[in-house]
Amino acid sequence: MAAVLALATAITPMAAVSPVGAQGAGVKTVAIPPAEVQWKLRPKVDWSKAVVESTMKRYPKPADLGNWAYVKALYLFGQYLVWKRTGDPRYFEYIKNWVDSHVDNSGNIDHNLEALDYMLPGNLLLALYQETADEKYRIAAQKIRERLKTYPRTADGGFWHATAASRKSQLWLDGTYMSLPFLVRYGQMIGESKYANDEAVKQLLIDAKHLKDPATGLLYHAYDESGASTWADHKTHHSAEFWCRAMGWYGMAIVDVLEVLPKNHRNRPQLIATLQDLIKGLAKYQDSKTGLWYQVVDKGSVDGNWLETSSSSMYIYIISMAVRRSYVDKSYEDVAKKGYQGVLAKLSIAPDGTADIPDICEGTNVADLTYYLARKHPANDFHGLGAFLIMNEQFMTSSSSMELKAPRAKSIKLAVTNQTDQGRAAEDIVISVAEVKKQVPDFDASAIMVTANSPMSPEEDARSFQYFELPSQLDDLDGDGKPDELAFQVDLQAKQTRIVTIVYGDPAVIARNKSDYPQRTNAKFAKHYDGMGWESELTAWRLYFDKRNAMDLWGKKKPGLYLEMFAPQDYKYQEESPIARDIYNVGNSLGSGSVGAWVDGKVVRVADVADRQWRIVSTGPVRAIVEFTYKGWKIGDRSVDLTTRVTQWAGERGFGERITAHNADGLSFVAGLSRKPDLKEFSVEPSCSVGIWGHQVVRPGTGATETLPDQNLGLALLAPESAKDCKIGDDVNNYLAKITLNNNGSARWYVMAAWDQEESGRISTLEDFTRLVEEQNERLNKPAAAVILSRQVPPGTIILNSNELLACSLPRASTCDGHARGKFPICKTHYFIHLNLCSGFSLAKHKVRFFWFDRKSECADGSTAQIS
Repeated sequence: MAAVLALATAITPMAAVSPVGAQGAGVKTVAIPPAEVQWKLRPKVDWSKAVVESTMKRYPKPADLGNWAYVKALYLFGQYLVWKRTGDPRYFEYIKNWVDSHVDNSGNIDHNLEALDYMLPGNLLLALYQETADEKYRIAAQKIRERLKTYPRTADGGFWHATAASRKSQLWLDGTYMSLPFLVRYGQMIGESKYANDEAVKQLLIDAKHLKDPATGLLYHAYDESGASTWADHKTHHSAEFWCRAMGWYGMAIVDVLEVLPKNHRNRPQLIATLQDLIKGLAKYQDSKTGLWYQVVDKGSVDGNWLETSSSSMYIYIISMAVRRSYVDKSYEDVAKKGYQGVLAKLSIAPDGTADIPDICEGTNVADLTYYLARKHPANDFHGLGAFLIMNEQFMTSSSSMELKAPRAKSIKLAVTNQTDQGRAAEDIVISVAEVKKQVPDFDASAIMVTANSPMSPEEDARSFQYFELPSQLDDLDGDGKPDELAFQVDLQAKQTRIVTIVYGDPAVIARNKSDYPQRTNAKFAKHYDGMGWESELTAWRLYFDKRNAMDLWGKKKPGLYLEMFAPQDYKYQEESPIARDIYNVGNSLGSGSVGAWVDGKVVRVADVADRQWRIVSTGPVRAIVEFTYKGWKIGDRSVDLTTRVTQWAGERGFGERITAHNADGLSFVAGLSRKPDLKEFSVEPSCSVGIWGHQVVRPGTGATETLPDQNLGLALLAPESAKDCKIGDDVNNYLAKITLNNNGSARWYVMAAWDQEESGRISTLEDFTRLVEEQNERLNKPAAAVILSRQVPPGTIILNSNELLACSLPRASTCDGHARGKFPICKTHYFIHLNLCSGFSLAKHKVRFFWFDRKSECADGSTAQIS
């Protein structure tokens, strides 16, 4: 009786995440008793999306980023990696539009190539060529490759950083990343891979020869072959300082080149050794408190030095990749993780909702210590934005930035709607894997994660980078080793629709993003308590798995899972306890909700059977499912096969029960609660229901049968699919409800309890318990609706659920005659709209086409929308 799924399709990508503190509104939007939700949802931020969304907000037009330059291209390449993960088309279009503003249809670039800096944007050309196959991008990339044939070099073959007089004969570490990842990508995609690989290795080793410090493994910023620069040492011709970002450029270049370089390349070991020495030196100078690195790496104690963010991001990428590829010992993973947390700690969300990354060194030349320390370090400089995106995407997806076709995790967007006027805390949602696969054939439920945003439109959802991860559970119902259902719970306000995302794909990527959820349900079979037990934090139940086949109840004073405590042979669960105990006396009844047949005015228990079996289908953070099968149940001269499935959801006081009977035509079935004297009986509208309240708590002690005069217990049985007049009142042992089987021989009901000794969320009066039962009855009769959203909904399509129109797609130019409850743009040309088809809404005018609906929708004002 959880939410059902209506299908219309949409697939979008996944979001890599990191936890944040108390950003955004509170944890829960619906008031609930404190005991009912022990898993406190913490908001998370997809910081990559946050950076991209914030940058696009600050620079709405790609042209606003300015000319063909390395720093904007660095950022955009990071955005490309985010697009590869998320698939958001806005991200890709933004990148493409910037490149197209500088590259004409013939592949001409509107800028000279007289510095290595102007070659880094070539990575975007290769990415666009891969994704679009547009020849202009290949031609433009080829022009950069051709420029390297005549590009000036030092005597030993190193590329000058630039051809200008002020850069003549100079090698800068920066230039390695400006040119070499592009070069090896070009070789891999377009051709000349042997030359590209050899040239890249040659350049990296030449730089190491001139700039590596053998004592520390660190590298100086630059080298002047002529020795004429004021910063050049008279003997070595290199600069004096280990500037942070210079080594970041160089280290990332090595890591990326190694991704492409053949395993048997003759210089590969030398390149790895250089990388190992660099990482060893960086680890030595990592700030022990923050995990970050200083502007001048080896002089953290010098006054005026400061912790710099872009280089720290680069180092994390370098070290993490080196650990992943086994270039360095796994112990360095701690260095990367500490640095990663240090960078995340620097990030924040501004009052205007944009993300800020502070302490990013501005563009920097080569100079002395005073110059480096005096550099400005503003927030959101593109050096830091790009470095962060490259680092974060690698850290969260385990993918190198060089992977041309990295596997993506995908996602499905659901609109989950509470159609009632009452808020729902922890609404139960069940998604059928088979039903999803009908619309999304590649849906792989083997690894999933579920998230939800605050109420918003699909368009707002796409722009959002803060969300809540929802504990979820995959259940294999038929035992074939494959998941059949996905279960989760979500809070819904009255009349609220929330966007829920189901992420699926690469198990490693999912695992890196998914939290560990506490187990909030359990099931256990134990001889000590004569059968199967199941529980949430609030109540525990058991089925006597013998001829009694009755259900019993443990009450819990303190919330928790206690079946493991009850199970040992020497534990006396009937005795008084400050935690939990057996509080119910079943006697000769069906107990708390068990099933029987009703024959000639008497209950026939599931006692005389040829065979009975049990199995635990699942237990976990969201629900526990147990199943009982009975072969050859003798009912008079009939032999019936029966299956009973019990589902216990987290945080709930009750459980759902479903039976399926075979060879049961013409038989009547009942479910019951133990009849005891002087109880107050009630029912709730509009369902088949039996509720009782009063003194039915058994005294403590083994074998006790008397009830306590000062404690109250409420029990209720709700069967919304059975006839309303279901009560059978003339049974001495039970309060009975006659259960209606559907055409498939199945029936469902729900059993719940509340003890007035519970310390948390206590229900102490009949009135309180009645309200609780009414709320649960409303949930069973009007579950939330879950609809898979589509970004490709055909114009004029409408989806209806029960009496309410859930969704439609109309051209933006259309009006809704005042009947729109909210417009949700989902693409450039259509709206996703909530409507009521009441009071004259013109279907003909809007040319609405339906594909799932009720034929008649009753409206609050008495009018009727005719749907044909």
